[in-house]
Amino acid sequence: QVLLKRPTVNDIKWYQPFPQEEELEKRMFKGVLRNQPPMMKINTPLPIKLNTANKFDAFIACAPKDVIKLPFTLKSLIQFAPGLNTIHICTPKPITPVNIDFDIKYHLDKEVLPNIDPLKWRFRPNWIFQQYLKLFQNVTTTEFYLTLDVDTILNKTFNFFEDGKPVWNIGWRQNHLPYFLFNKYFLNLEKTADHTFICDMNFFNKKIIEQMLYVYGVTAEQFIIRSYDFISDGCHIAEPEIYGNFMEKYYPGTYKYRQAKQYVFGKDHSNNPGAVPWTRSEIEDIIKQKQSDDYDMIQIHSWCAGFEDHWK
Repeated sequence: QVLLKRPTVNDIKWYQPFPQEEELEKRMFKGVLRNQPPMMKINTPLPIKLNTANKFDAFIACAPKDVIKLPFTLKSLIQFAPGLNTIHICTPKPITPVNIDFDIKYHLDKEVLPNIDPLKWRFRPNWIFQQYLKLFQNVTTTEFYLTLDVDTILNKTFNFFEDGKPVWNIGWRQNHLPYFLFNKYFLNLEKTADHTFICDMNFFNKKIIEQMLYVYGVTAEQFIIRSYDFISDGCHIAEPEIYGNFMEKYYPGTYKYRQAKQYVFGKDHSNNPGAVPWTRSEIEDIIKQKQSDDYDMIQIHSWCAGFEDHWK
């Protein structure tokens, strides 16, 4: 019955766990899965062999508020991601193509997941839809694909394969309880690692995602639709935590992990509906100030007030 306020860093709405917080959770939520969750494991995952050829597509879901950041994100991705094949950009409405010399394809949200109605989620529907787009898209053509949030500008070279294994970058330690309640209640999936899988970039493998759907006996569309009435402000998805914890439970040792050095900054305009989150000159100034520092990535977040139906 006590509201605990976790500390933040640089106005970032990421939740830094208290000492012994996870042990307290185990005591408080012991037996939380006494009732059958919406999806029970019904199949044993099959053995898979991953293709670790150094080639992958990228998939970037971009909300209207983040379009101004897109040229900076794309430039850094092309420069610092060896093995990058094709970039796929997904937006709610058509945007003007970015003037950059690379193989870039543009898609609309509702073309990628055509049978999903995001307005059926009661909590942050545009953000929830973005996460499902990244997890279940099928427009990329390579077995591995990289998702990169538009907030994230790479500042150093990232090698996504080392010693014959894919590399998953992890961010600083955080513990946002609604993510893990979703995994527990919806998937009967516990935490399988002592680190977060969140870093605003994910290196997914389609075969592992296919096996996740096989284990739960659903299609991607069925998975998403079952979550309409389930997701709330206190229980919602984080696609890296779903994928990462499933992968470590059933395919442990598949990835190598790398701790990324992040510079993070954010603007919270939740109480100002007319605010402009970032200007081009502000973004350029931050990159100029921080690109010579020892950061792997520069992250420029923004939270805006209200809700816009992006898909009208």
